[in-house]
Amino acid sequence: MIKAVRYGQQPFSSSGVSLLEVSLVITAIGLSCVYLSGIAHKRSEQARSMRTINEMIAILDAGQEYYALNGKWPEDINAVGQILTQLPSGNGWNKPYELSHGNTLFSVVTEVPEDSYVPNGPAAVVNNLPRGKRWQMSRSVSYGCAARLAYEK
Repeated sequence: MIKAVRYGQQPFSSSGVSLLEVSLVITAIGLSCVYLSGIAHKRSEQARSMRTINEMIAILDAGQEYYALNGKWPEDINAVGQILTQLPSGNGWNKPYELSHGNTLFSVVTEVPEDSYVPNGPAAVVNNLPRGKRWQMSRSVSYGCAARLAYEK
């Protein structure tokens, strides 16, 4: 078969890439980037949530140890710092931890964003209080369980 070719033009060949094909590839790459950035954001939120929960559990553990050593609950986060090797400066969103206590109940409360990731499991008790979304964890000690050893010479 003979093809007519004008002077200075290449004959038509099917080995080239059309503008439509290039735009489809660019669109696919763009959609993939959007999808992957959403996954990365979700993982980041999960990491912040888990960091916050782990720090709250560490503060509760330190509060119980403080109670066992001193016979009273710590008044503030700095008192817990005597027990913890590294005192958390704030939760995953740089919000402070608040401590509260009663006779046998010790609680740690912190604010988190409204759209934060809520993990499943018994560790986190999530309360919606008037000042935004807050997470609260509590531990109790009965008077018979906490004991201190005293040695006399």
